[in-house]
Amino acid sequence: MGNAYGEPSLESIQFTPQDKVDLCLKYYKPSLFVLVALHELLGHGSGKLFNAKPEFKSPLDGEEITTFYEANQTWHSVFGEIASTYEECKADSVGLYLSLFEDVQEILLPKYTK
Repeated sequence: MGNAYGEPSLESIQFTPQDKVDLCLKYYKPSLFVLVALHELLGHGSGKLFNAKPEFKSPLDGEEITTFYEANQTWHSVFGEIASTYEECKADSVGLYLSLFEDVQEILLPKYTK
């Protein structure tokens, strides 16, 4: 079973300047690997649910955490019908954003970055 992304062909790459089509075809599989790995591992694996006010500050900015789930709330109870779609959007956004960092590329694709 394949991924939801179809394998590109010369005819399917329409948005890229013509001189870059070979690069798109050459790096399709490694770039898809990076995106899917980040999507699954960090996109779906992130987002701890705080069910009560945490006793610590945010590691990102040092500020107090002011939003959290109330007792008996879950991701699905809060986001309802859009919970699954929202989760996939979050995972894709994380994957796309993190794929831009060179250190991430070096970790996941060492033979392409040396």
